[in-house]
Amino acid sequence: MLSEWIAKWLALRVDDERYKDYCFLVMALVALTVTNLFFLLYNIFAIPD
Repeated sequence: MLSEWIAKWLALRVDDERYKDYCFLVMALVALTVTNLFFLLYNIFAIPD
């Protein structure tokens, strides 16, 4: 999964114990951003009857 790949990449990039606390927060923000973009595009291109 993409989120798992990002988590592994971040873990390799930042070898810090403190950063592990922010991993879940970063994942949540990414998920919310993707979801918001999806609904935004859906609302823009969805033509009402």
